Amino acid sequence: MNLHTHIILALAFGLIFFHNDITLAVLVGIGAAIPDLDREYVLTKRKIFAKYQLHRALFHNIFFALAVVYLNFYLGFALLISSIYFISMI
Repeated sequence: MNLHTHIILALAFGLIFFHNDITLAVLVGIGAAIPDLDREYVLTKRKIFAKYQLHRALFHNIFFALAVVYLNFYLGFALLISSIYFISMI
C-alpha cells in the first residue's frame, strides 16, 4: 500500500465504523498516513531506506499501532487497520 491507498482505505473504514461522521473519518485518514511518514520521499534520504528498508519495521507493526491507540483511539484505529492488512499480506 502507498500513502494514497492508506488514506482512502482508512477513510472508507472510518465512515463505516463511525456511522458517516466525517470528523472522525478524517482523523482515521490522518492516522492512516502516519505509517508512511518515514517513506523515502517524505522525511529521509532515499539511500537510507533503499539500504535498510526500515520503513516496514518501524511503522508497520502492531506494537506501534497499539501505542498510538493508547494516545488517540481514532488515529490508532487507522494504524491498526493498516497493520492488520500488512500482516495478512505476509
